Amino acid sequence: MAAYESAIQSRVDCIEIDVSRSSDEVLFTLHGRQGFTTDIRKHKF
Repeated sequence: MAAYESAIQSRVDCIEIDVSRSSDEVLFTLHGRQGFTTDIRKHKF
């Protein structure tokens, strides 16, 4: 949650939330701590 709250406080235009479903059908969000995921700062729009 800290990553989402930090993004909101930074006044970003949007945040990406990964949603997954557990084996008992419960939806949950997650945010990985990996340093090798997609970094949109490297992309030109």
